Amino acid sequence: MITTKNTSSIQFLPSPDSTYENRYNNLQAEQTQILSRISHDLLNSLTLLNCSYQFIESQHPEAANFKYWSDLKSDTNYIQHYLTSLTKYNQAATLKKHQCDLIQILRKSIQNCSSQYPEITKFLSFQSNLLHLPYYGDDIRLTEAFSQLLLNAFEAIKEKETIKKGKIIVFVQNAEEFCEIYIQDNAIGIKKSSLQHVCEPLFTEKTQHVGLGLPICKRILCAHNGHLNIDSKIGRGTTVTLRLPIMKKEMSDQTDEAY
Repeated sequence: MITTKNTSSIQFLPSPDSTYENRYNNLQAEQTQILSRISHDLLNSLTLLNCSYQFIESQHPEAANFKYWSDLKSDTNYIQHYLTSLTKYNQAATLKKHQCDLIQILRKSIQNCSSQYPEITKFLSFQSNLLHLPYYGDDIRLTEAFSQLLLNAFEAIKEKETIKKGKIIVFVQNAEEFCEIYIQDNAIGIKKSSLQHVCEPLFTEKTQHVGLGLPICKRILCAHNGHLNIDSKIGRGTTVTLRLPIMKKEMSDQTDEAY
């Protein structure tokens, strides 16, 4: 699979007639189509399988007490989650750009996380002197990335022994040509040996996790010509920095494919 890890070494190989660049883009497009088709077909099959589970339980309620029945359903749900995450990763670089507002996107991301985990509001502080920050990008993709990073911080806080002292701080710095968004937590931090791999697809050290959350975020940021940096120390917490160039509105809204 071609990923953002080897993009820089493949996408920009020198060629006078753009042969290598075109070949790379064609491979990426083909890969995207193949993964989309596989994920779609398998998800449809798993949906039918879940319907079968429900039908069996409705006709035979005792099935819920069968040995390994709950494990079978749990494994099926995990596969669905895996394929859904793979689909999101596959589509993360496809943007529908239009004029939006980064501050509002951040607030919406915080609201999404609060709806999913109301207790997150006890730990989270949003700091910004800006009421609005005009931006030209894909608000849906950016909301997805911000929400994932906030949930990562919250999950880390929940693992903290002194959870009552947990803090998540989100703040924004704006310059003329770019803006930086910081998401800080004071959780247990990430091991140095793991830190260099956390944005690699399918890398995870947690059970029931796919290892595509951060890679999806990174791919979305890269598609916006932005950067994602993670700094973490054991016992001191983690700081995620998102740097986005301020894009000017183009002549018309468009759908972009970026890898």
